[in-house]
Amino acid sequence: MPDRIQKTEPADLEVQETSETTPPHLTDVQIQKATVALVNGETATARDLLMQVIEYDETNVAAWWLLSRVVETADEREICLENILTLDPNHAAARAAWEQLQRDKASAAATFAERSYTSVEAAPEAMPPPEELAPLPPTPSTPDFLEDELGCPYCAAPTAWEDKRCPACKHSLWTHQREVEQSTPAYRALLMLEVLFIGVSALLLLLLLTYVDICVKSADIRDLAPLYLGIKQIAPKIATASFNFVPPVLFRLSLLPIGLSLIILLGLLSRWAPLYFTALLIEALRILVNLSTIIGAINAWSATAAAVKTEAAAGQLTGQALSLMHIVILLTYLAILALAGLSFISLLNLHDHFTFKHRRLLLRTDADVDGSIVGLQIRGRAYAHQYAWALAALHLRQAWMLEHNLETGLALATVYLNLGRLDLAAIALEDARRLAPTDPRIASLTAILAEKQAHGKPPYAPSP
Repeated sequence: MPDRIQKTEPADLEVQETSETTPPHLTDVQIQKATVALVNGETATARDLLMQVIEYDETNVAAWWLLSRVVETADEREICLENILTLDPNHAAARAAWEQLQRDKASAAATFAERSYTSVEAAPEAMPPPEELAPLPPTPSTPDFLEDELGCPYCAAPTAWEDKRCPACKHSLWTHQREVEQSTPAYRALLMLEVLFIGVSALLLLLLLTYVDICVKSADIRDLAPLYLGIKQIAPKIATASFNFVPPVLFRLSLLPIGLSLIILLGLLSRWAPLYFTALLIEALRILVNLSTIIGAINAWSATAAAVKTEAAAGQLTGQALSLMHIVILLTYLAILALAGLSFISLLNLHDHFTFKHRRLLLRTDADVDGSIVGLQIRGRAYAHQYAWALAALHLRQAWMLEHNLETGLALATVYLNLGRLDLAAIALEDARRLAPTDPRIASLTAILAEKQAHGKPPYAPSP
C-alpha cells in the first residue's frame, strides 16, 4: 500500500487525459460503491475501489477524502490529507483531520522519547517469550439496509416491485407525475415564441391603423381602433372611407390571433393535458385564420387600387409610400404565419410535458445531486420533511461521507432515530459530538435516543 499512495505536487494536479478503460461517469459509481463498502466495514474493498478512481483522476477530492479513512497507516493518511489540501485549501474537514494527525504524531513522538530514556536508565529484565496469539476471526459483513432499491423510501422495509403500498408503513410506493417534470429549453423557447407572436400581432394592428390614417386624411388614428372594435362612432363619410381601405372583417381577423395566443399561453403554463390538445386545435385554427387574413388583405388592396391611384394622382397620396406600407404589412402577415407554423410544430414535440405516468419510487440517490455535497444535503432534508426517512438517510449519509459537517451529522442522526436504527443514530451523534462537543442539539438528540432505547417506541425525533 505505501508504494501505491504518493504525495502529489500542485503542478501534477492537472486534468488527466481520458482513460480508455474507465469512462468518466463510472468514477461516481465507484465512489458510491466505496461508500457502501466503508459503511459495511469492508475497508479493503473500499480502498481498492478508491485507488482505481485516483489512478484515473488524481484531482478527485471526494476519492482522496474517503481514501484517507480506509488507508492502513498514519503516513498514508497524512499523504491523502495533504493531497486534499493541495487541491482544495479550504477543505475544513481535511484541515482539521490533518492538524489532529500532527498533534497525535507529536504526542506519540514525545511518549516514545520518554519511554526510551526510561528504558536506558532501568536495568533490562529478561522478558518471557511472547505467547502466540490466535488470529482474530474475520468480521462478518453487515448488509446495508439502504442498499436494496426496492426498499420502502419511507421506512426502508423490503418490498416487492408489484406492491402498491409498503407492507410495513402503508405509504404509497407509486407516484403519478409528468413524464418531463422540469421545464426544458424547448418548453421555455415555445413560451417566448408565443410572447413574440403577440407582440408581432399587435404591431400588425398598428400598421393597419397607420395605413388607414395615411389613406384617409380626415381620419384620426386615435378614433380608428374604437371604430373597428364597434365601441365608437365617427363621421359616416370617414368611416366608409376607412372601411374601404381596411374592411372591419380584416381588422378583426388580424386581432383574433392575439386572443388565441393568450389561450395557448394559458394551456402551456397550466401543463394540463386537456388544454394541451385544445392548444393544438387553436394552433391549427390560428394558421387558417392567418392564411384567410393574408388573402383578405390582398383582395382589399386590389379592390382599393383604383382609389389609391386617383388620390395619388390628385397629389393627396404618395404612391411609393403606400406601396412600401403594403410590403411591410404583407411581410408582417407572413412573419405571423411563420411563427404560427413554428409554434404548432414545437407544441407537437412537447407532448411529454403534458402527459402523466405512474412511476415506482425507488430507494436510490437522485442522479441530479449525486456527488454534490450541497445538493445531497438539501435533497436529504427535503425528503426528511416529506417523512421519506430512508431516502433522506441515503442522501445525507453520502453527503457525510464526502464531508464531515455538523449540520449533516445532526440531520443524519435525526433520520436514523426516526427509522429506528438506534445503533447508527448513536454513531452519528458521536461523530457530531467530536465536531461540536458543546452543541445543545446533540444533548437533545441524545436524550431522545436514550428514551427510545428505554421504551422501544417513543415519539419521533424532530425533523432536521
